[in-house]
Amino acid sequence: LHTSFLPPVSCSGLVKFATAAEDNDVKLAADIVKLNQGNLQEFGIRGPALKQIQTLIANKPEDANIVAGMQCLDRRRVVNRFLQAFPGNFHTAFDFAMSITDEMGRGLASRIQINAHLKKYADDMQAALDNARKDLVEVKRIVVAPVPPPKIPNFWVTQWLNSLGLKHLSMHFIGQSLSHYEDVVVEPILEVEELKKMGVRKVGDQRKIRREIKRLLDGGDDGLKHVYRGSKEAKSMFKAASVVTALLDSNKAKL
Repeated sequence: LHTSFLPPVSCSGLVKFATAAEDNDVKLAADIVKLNQGNLQEFGIRGPALKQIQTLIANKPEDANIVAGMQCLDRRRVVNRFLQAFPGNFHTAFDFAMSITDEMGRGLASRIQINAHLKKYADDMQAALDNARKDLVEVKRIVVAPVPPPKIPNFWVTQWLNSLGLKHLSMHFIGQSLSHYEDVVVEPILEVEELKKMGVRKVGDQRKIRREIKRLLDGGDDGLKHVYRGSKEAKSMFKAASVVTALLDSNKAKL
């Protein structure tokens, strides 16, 4: 990930993504395209970095230039790019290309990395060559301080999932406006494909959630006391409070 997918290490947000992704066994492009916003947020990705990665995963035609920047250049293209920066220096360009491609001529650095490297050494062609492999290929894995997990709002769904041993999935539900009892416990029950799109990827978790929703729909107790369940509960509480207020006002009038 660090050398073939991500831009220069100066983009700290994406370096954090690479480290967190590798720790979660996401190492190939095929793994990356399966990620959704919930997964990326679990990795601690926020703000511009999150938007950039989502753009890469979506790979829409209108974002072709952005995606192209993340692709690794083969040896011929590296030579051409070097000659654009240092015209007429073909032998140095070839040596540069050899240092950042493999024995088959396949690239080991992205277009963005190469562009940033050549810009860095724009006034020193020899330094660009001498530091190419170290800066672009031999990228050391950066140790990033762990990002504290985001504070999870204490909605009904948080308490419910916690009772099922699935509290870590709370933000997947909350992010889809499934925060309260009435949002989740409704017909039709959430389908497996819907759960997958939300980021619930494990079959066991999917089955447990669907089974528990069905149980609640059949009249089962969620076992949660003193937990706010949503707008229906709020309306009920407001109605009860109104009745009490009316009685108090009536008693005052009699006095």
